[in-house]
This record gives sequence, structure tokens and C-alpha cells, in this order.
Amino acid sequence: MKEQQQEYTPEANKDDIASLLLQAQPVTGRCYVLTFSPKHDLTLADMAATEILPVIQTWTRIYASHLSPSHPLKAQADKILASLPANPDGEVDPPKSQLRYMQIFENKGAAMGCSNPHPHCQVWTTSTLPEEPGKELAQMTKYKAENGRHLLADYAKLEAEKGERVVWQNDGFLVVCPWWAVWPFEVLVIAKRHVRALVDLTDEERLQFAEAVQEVTRRYDNLFETNFPYSKCAPSVGVSRGWLTRSRLRHPPSAARLHRGRGRYQLVPHALLPASAAVRDRPQVPRRIRAHGRATAGHHPRAGGCAAEGLWWGAVSQGT
Repeated sequence: MKEQQQEYTPEANKDDIASLLLQAQPVTGRCYVLTFSPKHDLTLADMAATEILPVIQTWTRIYASHLSPSHPLKAQADKILASLPANPDGEVDPPKSQLRYMQIFENKGAAMGCSNPHPHCQVWTTSTLPEEPGKELAQMTKYKAENGRHLLADYAKLEAEKGERVVWQNDGFLVVCPWWAVWPFEVLVIAKRHVRALVDLTDEERLQFAEAVQEVTRRYDNLFETNFPYSKCAPSVGVSRGWLTRSRLRHPPSAARLHRGRGRYQLVPHALLPASAAVRDRPQVPRRIRAHGRATAGHHPRAGGCAAEGLWWGAVSQGT
């Protein structure tokens, strides 16, 4: 998808069955590729939280730069843009025309369809809203209207009270294995307070989010002592309206069972992963094989044959 490419316009012919049944919708937008580090073998699990922080700041900068002038968060976004540290490599210009949806995601490893071994993530901003995020938005809006509270805020409170599926937490974020998980391993990273989008996070919360990202990715590597493949989806957001949906990072049951085509952007609108595996992600897992992101003698970061799992990065949010 490129802003400058000609928009696809299918020919309409009411007498042609193919044009009636096989319909395509034109989509334009912008795509960004962000490398985490100049080092070719440095993954998020190998980086300290302070090293991951610039990545989250760049996500925030890109999101803020794409907000509509009429967006409820526009004033907050402009304030955040002015406060973020200068980064010549991370500056972006506003789009030529208003886009509607943004997805931040990472495919790690060839098993997840990653063709470039240098650790990186992508940001896709499009002129249309995918079907699944649209359904999530509708359900969260319905929940707010019926209960007067935010759905994800209630869920974070519930998981914190039960404690059954809590894997890790800090002052700002809760890491849980979701009750609805269907894959062998899945984690949802969710803010403890209600935030609407990345621009709602304070400087301290952005660092806390980086700590959660680093902690979870290292634990996944340690689980089978290998460099885990996964597809991570960081906050899926609307840029023309004031809402933020859950974001996801997921790993397949095994590399052999994963179809390459699913380890991409298309994976985002689909399903998730079993809560019974949550206990394996808790502190009894040998989580210091990577000490602050650096592999030690007991770790084999390039070992093959791992079982991968699923992980959601998410923020408590419920519309405007």
C-alpha cells in the first residue's frame, strides 16, 4: 500500500456474475518498517527496557502524526509530540489524506513468515477499518452503553482480583493469560488504568510498557530455551475516531503446524489461545537465563523445534 499508487477501482457490470460475487474494496495507506537495533541479532528479549523505550516512543509518534484534526485525542497528541525526545530517524509527516486504521505488529522468525532476519516491526495505516476490529469496537461500545464502564478496564480489574491467570505485573501494566485463550500459550498485556491510546500514556507508563514487553519476550525465549517465533500486535488503533482496541502477540502451537501466510498482518483479525499454560509463564519458569536481555552460558538462543505461543499487547480502552 502506497499513498502515491493509483487506487484500485474494479469495473462494475451487473450482467457479469464474477463482478457481482467476487468483489474487492480499494485500500490505500502507508506502511512503515522499524528496526529495533542496528545489531542484526538483537531481539526485544535481548534488549533492556530502556532500549525498547525508543521503539514505543516511535509507535507513539507515528500514531500521533496520523490522527485526524477532529480526533478527540488530537490536542493530547500534539502535546506528546512536542514532549517526545527528538529522533531524526523517527519523524513522520502527516498523510496526504485522512486514514482510518493503524496496526502495529511484529512477525518474529521464519516460522511466522518473516523474510527479513533483522528484528523489526511494521506499522500499517489504511483507509479502511478491518472487519474484526470493527466488531470489537461495536462490542466495547455496547458494553459501555449497557454497563456504564469500560470493558477492558473491568477485565483488568477482574483478573487482578482473581490472580489465577496473572503472569507478571508492574505498577502500570498487568500481564495475564486471557480466559478466552485457545492457543498453547497466550498473553495479554493490559494497562491497569483506563487509557484510550498510546498518546494517553505518561513517560513513566511508556517505560513500564517497555518493561512488560521485555519481561514477556524474555520469558517466552526461556520457556523452551530458544529464540521464539511469534506474531505480536501492538495497539490496534483508529486514527479518525477516538478508540483503541486490544493488541495481540501470538505464537503457534508448533512451527510445523503454522502456515506461513498466517504469520502476518492478516493474523490480527483472527482468533487467540489455553489458559492452562499460564502457570508455566509464572516465576517458577527459569526466567533469568537471559539476564536483562543478555544470553548466558545456559541458554541456546538458536535452538530449533520450539513450540511457539500467542501474546497480546493491549491497553485498557473503550472508545471516546
